[in-house]
Amino acid sequence: MRSLVLPSRGVATQAVTSTSTDMAAVHPPLGAWARQLEARALLRRPLPIWLARILGIRLLDLARIAWYAPRLAPKVRALTGQSFLRQLREQLELAFGRGIDPSVYYFEELYKPGGLADIDQYFMRREVKGELLGHLHRLQPPAAERRINLGDKLQFLAWCARTNLPHAAPLMLIEDGQVVWQTGDLLDLDQDLFAKPRTGRGASGVRLYRRSAAFSFDDENGRRLTLGEIASDLIHRFGTRNVMVLPRLRNHPELAGLAGESLITIRCVTCLDEREQPELVLAYLRVLAKLEPDWPVKKPISEYAAAVDLADGRLSAMTGDKPECLSQWYDQHPVTGVDVAGRIVPCWDAVAALAERAHRVTRDRVLVGWDIAITPSGPLLLEGNSYPDVHYPQRIFRRPYGAMRVGQLLRHHMGRLEQKWAVENRPA
Repeated sequence: MRSLVLPSRGVATQAVTSTSTDMAAVHPPLGAWARQLEARALLRRPLPIWLARILGIRLLDLARIAWYAPRLAPKVRALTGQSFLRQLREQLELAFGRGIDPSVYYFEELYKPGGLADIDQYFMRREVKGELLGHLHRLQPPAAERRINLGDKLQFLAWCARTNLPHAAPLMLIEDGQVVWQTGDLLDLDQDLFAKPRTGRGASGVRLYRRSAAFSFDDENGRRLTLGEIASDLIHRFGTRNVMVLPRLRNHPELAGLAGESLITIRCVTCLDEREQPELVLAYLRVLAKLEPDWPVKKPISEYAAAVDLADGRLSAMTGDKPECLSQWYDQHPVTGVDVAGRIVPCWDAVAALAERAHRVTRDRVLVGWDIAITPSGPLLLEGNSYPDVHYPQRIFRRPYGAMRVGQLLRHHMGRLEQKWAVENRPA
């Protein structure tokens, strides 16, 4: 196995290192501190909401232990020799002793010898999807009259057009069950088409229509459809839910072999630095296996990913996105067999620059995950995520955020939040 290539694009200055050292002397490790702040933020909620959240988390933690331990503990015992009781005890300690989602025990390979040593450095999804990251975002003033809704894909693409960020423009919209044309030339629609909900996460609800003849298309079930029938099909499937129809994008030829039908994306995570300037702090290549109809991929795996070295765009080994993957890492693609580790991402400097440029015009968020496609004509911005996943990248890089540049910057902004709360609580 080749050694993991870690992010190296962001380099801390001497002043930044000094500040981080001072903060580390005052505050606990990143993850432990984040969980303390999350608890304080949750206490600001009304008591019924606080009680419901705590009860829900506890029940969910028990359910996850009950689901994963019987299925994965025998495999971990075969890998490491750790008994079922020890695995169970360590998961219970994570959930009820530290307030950590116990499923990360298998997902982050914490069952390995010494795997729990840095547990307090892990930044968890519970702090991202809960209260903490929202409070960090609100430290920033709006970039415009109101905050840009990155979750609305149509608003996002319109924002890209206004700010001259390269993106894929929609050709047709389905809004409240009605067709709204977005192009003045219908010939633009005579190509492979890709439909996805205006709001939603990832590839949920996407539809692909392949051009088979002039203005004639085949859907994923082999049905032959016209443009009008595609619109009727989408209205039937989604009802009044708004849908966008876009041109199907193709992967850059240098990425050939990493995917079949699906569009490969680079998830670029940017964070405001100590001077509130966007900095690319980590990136990884994503292949959505669930969109590959001919791949013999076993559920529940939905995607594979590989870390990107920020200095030169070099990929590391690839892994899956579920706890069931355990210690499975691939220097060659697990389905196609092509080399992954050591491969260079094409147009890497342009991809990195696009991510930082996108964050530069929407600095009303501290942390953003950008999905960027690399087409034959160059990188295109697909969407932005204000609450990006943190479990998967920490698995991909085999390091907690607290040991990475992103953790250093998160600590900086968590310090800003503590200062804000101290001012708010100060007597008038």
